[in-house]
Amino acid sequence: MDKGKTWVKLSGAYADTKVGPPTYADSTAIAQAYAKAAPEDEAYNPGIARVDAEHVFSVAEFDVVKNGMAPQAAIDKAFKRVDAIFTKYPIAQA
Repeated sequence: MDKGKTWVKLSGAYADTKVGPPTYADSTAIAQAYAKAAPEDEAYNPGIARVDAEHVFSVAEFDVVKNGMAPQAAIDKAFKRVDAIFTKYPIAQA
């Protein structure tokens, strides 16, 4: 990280914790250490949470399996939805 050649996504604190809710203190400490090491690189876009909440890619799978949609059409539909979501949450350039 010190040389700017490493990227770390900080998410899913619940996935690798021995402490667990509500604090996830062990995972939180690790995330805080990464953020402290490279605070200028921290970024969050609420569009990511929106894509997850809408299960955009699961819907695409459902469209193929249950609705008989062609796989390419389903993924095109999913990416169109992702694009629409991220358009609402533009990322400001520094």
